[in-house]
Amino acid sequence: MDNSAEKLYVFAGFGIEYVLNPLANYFRNQGLDVIEIDMYNHGNTTVEEHINEIRHRQIVFITSWHLFFDQHNFEPYNKMKKKVMSPLELMSALNPLKSYYYPHDLACYLHPIEYKWIDLFDAFLVPKLNKDTFRADGLTDIVEVGWIKKNIAVKGQTIDSNNISALYLPSNIEYSLSKYTPREYVDTWKPFVGLGIAVKLPIWDGLDEVCTIAKEEGFTLIDGSISLFSILLEYNLIIGNGTSSVIYETALSGIPIISLMDGAESDTYYKSKLPSGVITKTIEEAADYIKDIRGGRTQLHYKEDLLKPFDFDLAFKTITG
Repeated sequence: MDNSAEKLYVFAGFGIEYVLNPLANYFRNQGLDVIEIDMYNHGNTTVEEHINEIRHRQIVFITSWHLFFDQHNFEPYNKMKKKVMSPLELMSALNPLKSYYYPHDLACYLHPIEYKWIDLFDAFLVPKLNKDTFRADGLTDIVEVGWIKKNIAVKGQTIDSNNISALYLPSNIEYSLSKYTPREYVDTWKPFVGLGIAVKLPIWDGLDEVCTIAKEEGFTLIDGSISLFSILLEYNLIIGNGTSSVIYETALSGIPIISLMDGAESDTYYKSKLPSGVITKTIEEAADYIKDIRGGRTQLHYKEDLLKPFDFDLAFKTITG
């Protein structure tokens, strides 16, 4: 007998590391009982109080949050002093019937030490099989379901050098805000001034002043909550920092992508981690590169799309099967 209607599906994570809302909504649309626990936007009820309210239920647990990010380990990143519980703590408290993990980041599915604990999950749902997923071989089922932030396949097209539309998605925010004042941080973007480059900052504490200054400098800001792939057709050149997830999203989708060498890590380290096809530049070099494209001295080309859009039906069947 299928008793899935009696189960409570708990989707959990924190802020930008919680990417499961589209899947949670899919489950809701199938008539299932769903709760989302985003510890960044949790409201007045503490996580512990929320857990106590539901722990008697038959729970299926799904998370995209790093396994060891409890209150102590997350402290260096927890500027707003949010109350958090790691997935391992949540699983201990909820005692779920089944548990599933899906990564929030294409650059790093799990920290190396976390793979030792992946056998606590009934399946490891991954955006794409890669050189790291072998670490989970034999420990749990591995199911390739595509990238949850991607809703369309990318079709290669001819890029008109007179119609280059670029979007910059800054990352390594923690590093930048520790090194620069908001004014100094925006000043590092000065080479892009006048090139018509839109900027999409992440949802991150402490960026209000950065946004205000960026607008004063003439940058068009894109809502950080909007998925990249929902606006992708508006741009034919993406710019990111280092080894951020957006670099992988874009490169694996065959879209022209520049990774800025920003000093958060050495250039050698960045280049050793980046997928093939990524163009690496300093921000000054990137500005000159864009000018060369528009001047017809360099050409951009789409490559093969290797990253599948998310397969909601497969994920649903894996979790409810």
